[in-house]
Amino acid sequence: MMWRLLTGIFIVAIIASVLVWVALEKTPRDANGQLSVQQMRFFLDAYKAIGVAFLVASLAVVVPQMLPEARDRFERFKASREVYSQAKTSVIYLPARLATLAFPAAVEAVKDAHHSLHLAETYPKELLKHLHWHRYPRTWVDRNFWELTAIQKVLDEHVDEWSYLPPVERLKALRESLKVVEDVFGPENALWLSDKEPAETSVLSSPGAIQKFFFRHIFVAHWRRQVKRKREADIKEKLFKFKP
Repeated sequence: MMWRLLTGIFIVAIIASVLVWVALEKTPRDANGQLSVQQMRFFLDAYKAIGVAFLVASLAVVVPQMLPEARDRFERFKASREVYSQAKTSVIYLPARLATLAFPAAVEAVKDAHHSLHLAETYPKELLKHLHWHRYPRTWVDRNFWELTAIQKVLDEHVDEWSYLPPVERLKALRESLKVVEDVFGPENALWLSDKEPAETSVLSSPGAIQKFFFRHIFVAHWRRQVKRKREADIKEKLFKFKP
């Protein structure tokens, strides 16, 4: 609707400008073929009026559309901040919480942490802004997911005796499982998705900037998916072999 109105306003402005130009061409000149000062001022004012009218009409259409969108973006960013904060803290403090919880409550706590993380994933653009402090922000969700998976494995392995384990033993087992995840991801998650891209292939070296960019984008995206699959297979194998 907004674009239709803007198109209509633009067409009207063009028609008005053409009419003024036609009138200008048909206006009688003096002996030297020049317009008088009053005539020039008249047509200049006409063009100014068209320009101002076009600007005012465009703003009258655009502003009412932009304000609700800006408000929605602000509310979404605010909501995403709360969701991100909840997801971050629920994972960070989860081992300490589980060390003092009985098995049913511990399972429920892990479930809540998973839920918070999945909610954070529904704000992909906003999440990257909240993770401005992270060197590899796109790895943050993966790291937290696999930490929760490792913690869940500890609970599964101790389903019978969890409620009888001392808090110190629980915390030790949880930290050992998290160490498996840390070894795969590396410091600041640098090993999860390597920052080094593969060398260009012959197709990427073909002439044409647009063609080269297009194929490189596809190639690098495919390469990153392969790296991620390899890392996931690696961490699954290590968690499977891990005995807390």
